[in-house]
Amino acid sequence: MNAVEIDSVLIDAIAAFVRERVSGETGAQAESLARQYYRWVPAEDLERREPADLAGAAIATPAIDLSLSTASRFSVLESWRVASASAAC
Repeated sequence: MNAVEIDSVLIDAIAAFVRERVSGETGAQAESLARQYYRWVPAEDLERREPADLAGAAIATPAIDLSLSTASRFSVLESWRVASASAAC
């Protein structure tokens, strides 16, 4: 796989993590936000991290998209916390 393919696969995994945890229009906004957040990040910077961690970082950044409600951000961040705790076990 080349760097562009790796980047695409990683961003798709981040978007899938968000999509699985936030439904409806809010989920679509959260997924779009995560894709935009990582669009220009080099694949080598993403590949060492878990999609759950990357999704949490994107959603936790309030300056990116203020239309994403606090409740929606909390939902993704809580999912991130649970996924991170599961991975640590």
